[in-house]
Amino acid sequence: MSTDDLVSVLAEDHLGLSRICTELEIDHGSPENRREVADHLIAQLVRHEVAEEPYLPPAPPCTAPTT
Repeated sequence: MSTDDLVSVLAEDHLGLSRICTELEIDHGSPENRREVADHLIAQLVRHEVAEEPYLPPAPPCTAPTT
């Protein structure tokens, strides 16, 4: 996969995740419906992380400089 393709796929996926978050934030539906949206968001975040990990490994933890 080229870098441009990867960036395009990730940008589209991030937009989709943002839409689900917005839906969850503004939804005034039943608790069951909100739970379904939350479960969908969790599943999509896990899928996204698993797909992204081989291409973008986690950043090393930041540490504060010592004085």
